[in-house]
Amino acid sequence: MKRTGAASATSFFLPAVSGAGRRFCIYHAPHPAQPCRGAFVYAPPFADEMNRARRMAAMQARAFAAAGFGVLLIDLYGCGDSDGESGDASWEAWKDDLALAVQWLQQRLHVRPGIWGLRLGALLALDFAQEHADDIGPLLLWNPVLNGQNFLTQFLRLQLAGEMMSGVQSAAQPGKSKGTVALRDMLQAGRTLEIAGYDISPALALRLDSLDAMKLKPTASALHWLEIVRNEDTPLPAAQTRLAAHWQQQNVALDLRTLSGPAFWSTPETTTSPSLIELSCALALADSEQSA
Repeated sequence: MKRTGAASATSFFLPAVSGAGRRFCIYHAPHPAQPCRGAFVYAPPFADEMNRARRMAAMQARAFAAAGFGVLLIDLYGCGDSDGESGDASWEAWKDDLALAVQWLQQRLHVRPGIWGLRLGALLALDFAQEHADDIGPLLLWNPVLNGQNFLTQFLRLQLAGEMMSGVQSAAQPGKSKGTVALRDMLQAGRTLEIAGYDISPALALRLDSLDAMKLKPTASALHWLEIVRNEDTPLPAAQTRLAAHWQQQNVALDLRTLSGPAFWSTPETTTSPSLIELSCALALADSEQSA
């Protein structure tokens, strides 16, 4: 392992069981002055959202470690500094990567790690938890993507926006810009698309289209959903409200809270949310005390 800037953090490549090569990881050990109170695997968001959120992820990992939690930040297959190309990435390989990370933390700290996910990583965490409820602790979701089809549509629109800004016309339809329907037709035909510098395979697109948090029933020991909104008076979006009500009807032990702050995963400049970090640590500590 290679030491990073923080004294308690080490970076290394973890051999993978699914997909080719290795996964790049950064491990933040629990502070030696604290008892080990638990652990978290970080499920990162996708594409540029992952890069823009790196500072917040690092800040939260350090805060967790200072409070006595071990944290493993993992770049998923075909993402970040891990092996594999973005066009080869798949949802199932990503879930295998989370399982690999959970196993690594279990063996190192002898605890059931929680999964902390941001955006698409939070939806990945929810789906992963359906199959690994007995292996994991709490779920901590930051502004989760709730519907994979809607997320993919929004991502495909980046291509349209790029065409409009550059003035490039569609090669498939001269004189017309490709709409998202046409882009989806290309994916359905088996064509990998490059969107905003990232390759999206037909297999990944098809899997994203099938994902809907309304179809999932979280069974984790605790579920904390933290939603950042623009300001304190901003109401929770309708989709989030419907899902929260649906889960509550299913007796899911949901803790949903809103905080005002910047959408740090999408802002052009690097932004952070100290209040989100503080609340996440407080919830993790409360879960640890309750399970002790």
